[in-house]
Amino acid sequence: MKLLHRLASVVRWIAHRNKAEQDLDDELQSFVDMAAADQIRDGTTPAEARRRAMIQLGGVEPTKERVRTARHGAWIDEFWRDVLHGLRQLRRAPVFAVTVVVTLALGIGANTLAFSIVHAVLVRELPYRNPDRIVLVWFSPSDEPDERAGATLQNYFAVRDRSQAFEFVGSTSSIQASIAVDPDDVAGGEPVAGQRVHATFPPVFGVQPVLGTWFTDADDPATAARKLVLSHRLWQQRFGGDPTVIGRLVRVDGQEATVIGVMPEGFEILNGETQFWTASRWSEATMASPSRMLVVAARLKPGVTMQQAQAEMNVLAGNLAREFPQTNKGWGIHLEPVYDAYTWRARRPLLLLQGVVALVLLIACANVIGLLLARASTRQQEFAMRMALGSSRGRLVRQLFAESVLLACIGCVCGVALAFAGLRAFMAQNPMTWLPRADGITLDAGVLTFAVVVSAASSILFGLLPSWTVSRRTPTPAIKRTTGVGGVPHHQLRGALVSSQVAVALVLLIAAGLLVNSIVRLSLNRPGIDPTNLLAFQVRLPLGEMVTPTGRDAGGFFTMKFSPRVSQIFSQIQERLSAVPGVQSVAASVVAPATPAQFQMSVSAIGQPQAADQGSEPIGWFPVSPDYFRTLGVAVVRGREFTKSDSLASTQVAVVNETLARRLWPGEDPIGREITIDFVNDPPRQVVGVVADVRETSRQRDFAPHVFVPDAQLPLASRGWFQSPRLTMTYLVRTSTDPQPLVGSLRSAVSEVYRSQPIYGIKMMEDAMAEQLASWEQYLMLLGAFAAIAAVLTIVGVYGLVAYGVGRRTQEIGIRRALGASTSAVLRLVLRQGFILISIGLAVGVTGSLAVTRILQGLLWGVSPTDPLTFALVTVSLAAAALLACYVPARRALGINPIAALRVE
Repeated sequence: MKLLHRLASVVRWIAHRNKAEQDLDDELQSFVDMAAADQIRDGTTPAEARRRAMIQLGGVEPTKERVRTARHGAWIDEFWRDVLHGLRQLRRAPVFAVTVVVTLALGIGANTLAFSIVHAVLVRELPYRNPDRIVLVWFSPSDEPDERAGATLQNYFAVRDRSQAFEFVGSTSSIQASIAVDPDDVAGGEPVAGQRVHATFPPVFGVQPVLGTWFTDADDPATAARKLVLSHRLWQQRFGGDPTVIGRLVRVDGQEATVIGVMPEGFEILNGETQFWTASRWSEATMASPSRMLVVAARLKPGVTMQQAQAEMNVLAGNLAREFPQTNKGWGIHLEPVYDAYTWRARRPLLLLQGVVALVLLIACANVIGLLLARASTRQQEFAMRMALGSSRGRLVRQLFAESVLLACIGCVCGVALAFAGLRAFMAQNPMTWLPRADGITLDAGVLTFAVVVSAASSILFGLLPSWTVSRRTPTPAIKRTTGVGGVPHHQLRGALVSSQVAVALVLLIAAGLLVNSIVRLSLNRPGIDPTNLLAFQVRLPLGEMVTPTGRDAGGFFTMKFSPRVSQIFSQIQERLSAVPGVQSVAASVVAPATPAQFQMSVSAIGQPQAADQGSEPIGWFPVSPDYFRTLGVAVVRGREFTKSDSLASTQVAVVNETLARRLWPGEDPIGREITIDFVNDPPRQVVGVVADVRETSRQRDFAPHVFVPDAQLPLASRGWFQSPRLTMTYLVRTSTDPQPLVGSLRSAVSEVYRSQPIYGIKMMEDAMAEQLASWEQYLMLLGAFAAIAAVLTIVGVYGLVAYGVGRRTQEIGIRRALGASTSAVLRLVLRQGFILISIGLAVGVTGSLAVTRILQGLLWGVSPTDPLTFALVTVSLAAAALLACYVPARRALGINPIAALRVE
């Protein structure tokens, strides 16, 4: 039976095709005959007349293709006339036109703005050659396969030399260094971020320097480490874009280095803050180091898939575990596309944001559909007359669709203008601090194409439905002013649209409400320090003058010896800062307060029985100066804090926070107890104090265990990974008034102690703590703005529905008032429909929110995705706003004059 139906369809198509060709032949014949008629009347023979007619029609005989072209031209002319007619219709209804354009502009503008962000961060291709073939090689513990850890030097060479799946393999590690343009400048100014890399890194990414060259495998590691490749930004800022910079001598952390290259603008390797690159150095003695400080990147060979490379890495991980069990037993290898490494943090929030604005556009389209249906109902007699006079159904649909396209075009232009203004406001908030590749956010050709496509899709969505609905009715009922259209009353379709708008708006508002709730809780989650009038800045001593390498320890780590001058200089700076007028107290810390612990150690209580896993969890380790707790406003619960007498020559002491005290000595007094800290040459320490808990960040839910040691008691011998932070000290200065005017005096105080050593990273602690929530607040601002637009559009839709209903029932309301209906009865009559639709929308919205808001689980803090308080407040607020939108036109209905209403035909 299906085959017969298909054969019948084919026969009908062939017949239709033949009829169309016959129509073209007939039209072609009449086209030529009409053109030759005048020639025949002049006495010219028919053949000669046809020949002359062809010459007049273009010198060639008309063909079917030319007739088709003429038809298309006629269709375009008709469509253009429809557009002009629609423009005249909109001029006659300016309120309707402005409402539709504003509604569309909000929906299209919101989608364009969101897509410009998504396009720059998630869609725009990375600035590398064939970035889809670049992968990162992570090492992960077998029991935590999702953890990303770096590679040891031994692991890197194993991947590079043994793999058959990779074309190139390179590695990098992050560093900080002061770069002095003047080779005589030992201090070097404020340090900048850099990376140590291997020579094979540029081939991995397919990018070469724009000036000079890169490191090569032929370079001796010892000499290559004294070469420098600059970022384009550093080249412009520090060297003024000097094209002769290649071969120039500079100082890096007090040591001479030669500039050998400048990378292209925008080039980065997993870190947009990187300002320079220098070659990694290694020796046979360092190959066994267990330090996992290297990030390994590789380029797949042509024809090799990700799955094949991963299978090879699984085999390699097993071989490394057998050959080097001390550093690789229990570790696997995981490959990750470089694209995922850039976007994995931002992908989920941005896709959620794009989904939200897509719903906003649907609400806008639903609003426009309702407005077009309402306007179509007022033009029923016009459409009926046109159909009665011979207009076809297709002709009527085409006319209404042309008006929809006109509205969509105007809305697109206004929406792009709104997106441009919104993007400028968004970029003014400096999203680069939390959004990767945010510097590329712009309204480029791809984004504008998206806006056009969205406008076209919107015009089809809100244009065809009203056109199709109106064209389905017959002329006679419309001329008689009936309200039905094609068997589906306008108010039923508009009611369904309004209920849908309420449901979608409720989902968006509840999602925004949950995020607002999280932000409020975070703002109240104080870290435990007093940031008022507290200023922080950093001082960094040059590595070359203060550190002497001594080899490596039994575990393979680099070892080095620090100059005793390090502690002396830092102590003298603190004393000099304390003497500045207006300063109440000064403290110093290797790790800045209210930031995640940069160093974690294993801490054990001597002579205290502990659980099997008690000493395995790393503890936050903070070397600090005397007056640290007093300066921060942290209470000393028991014992004392550090004093100047706590030095290398005195008893080694420590202070613990309440969380660590409860963990090591539950229910006991920790004062006088001894602990051991897993640190190079660190002897047992006596606990002399317990301080109140302090959160490392505002987003930290529970207090973490911390141990504090005097910075003056840090051993002079240390592991290599601690070399750079040991030379950087964060000073905390509390003043009696605003500390900003004292910055100049603080700079002078530091330079008096150590030549012209600059201070950098100057920041008010109140601002530093506020910055921790900046990314959340910016994201919430975007999501909240779009949710607010959805709510406004929904309220407008509810108001329009009820106002339209009041207008349609003017005569009925007048009759009821004339027959003595009370005010409350008329209000109930008008509000009943709106109340039912709102209730349906709220019920659907709450049900949908219970499922949808679970997607926000990772973005919430201290709030459940189904928080009943947030659900209740948002639902009641939206219901109240929607009912108010119903009440305004309902109240207006009470002012209808019964006599005037009865006169309405």
